[in-house]
Amino acid sequence: MQEETSLPEMPVGFDSASFDEEDKKKYNKARSIFYSLPSPMETTVLMHKAGATYRQDILNPAENSKNYVTSADQAVNIGAYLADMSYCNIFQQQEQCVKYFAALRVLGDELNLSGIFTSDIAERIELNLEKRDSIMNIISEAYWTAKSELEEAEREKIASYVLAGGWIEGLYIASSLATGGEKNELLEKRVAEQKYSAMHLSELLEIQNSDGSMDDIEKGVNELLDLFMALEEKSEPGTYSVDEHGVIRVGKKITVKMSREQLEEIAVKAKELRNSYIAR
Repeated sequence: MQEETSLPEMPVGFDSASFDEEDKKKYNKARSIFYSLPSPMETTVLMHKAGATYRQDILNPAENSKNYVTSADQAVNIGAYLADMSYCNIFQQQEQCVKYFAALRVLGDELNLSGIFTSDIAERIELNLEKRDSIMNIISEAYWTAKSELEEAEREKIASYVLAGGWIEGLYIASSLATGGEKNELLEKRVAEQKYSAMHLSELLEIQNSDGSMDDIEKGVNELLDLFMALEEKSEPGTYSVDEHGVIRVGKKITVKMSREQLEEIAVKAKELRNSYIAR
């Protein structure tokens, strides 16, 4: 579950005269999307429960952190490294976790987030290396704090890049594992379910990209969304409940169907988009 984080209804220093009602609606919509998308940690846990395996070779090496010089690349790769670190942690690859946190500190310093990826946090990680759940909590804390701090400082675009980077890396890992080994129907299902996250992320980027500065990542996410939108949805009766008046309310269970060919297309596009930011 995501941690509860209290945010202001509008940005710090907000001048009501400079925002019309449409701007307010867009801000609040973006804010709600921020907290509806799964974090890299949640995605990693779902992959692990689906029977995913560990493959270090598909991750972004921590030493690449020095290659990212634009704020967009740095923010995307903060998200990606959080996803990689979570993935390593869930498989108890703790030495790699330490390396990824060091990479996060490098990028955090560049984006003035040094107060989040601190030496104190690094020490907590070192002291809890054998406690997988504790490490996951530390990663989650850093992720949500970074997002909140960026939003409160009116750096919503950077926050969006972080969020997008984490989602893209998580999708890349999951789809690579789903196409690169023995058939795993549950893992394939988890990839297919990313259709809804792709829809939300596309909407968020459209809101944040009013000046065209995020055209590249918005285009890449929308190309992925096109592939997801081609997936068939099957609706069938799900759970039901009875309210206080004795009325039975039936919920629907929606299953996303994905062929092997569609999975492979998504995996190729996810890798292409991911590498456009990571392989510098």
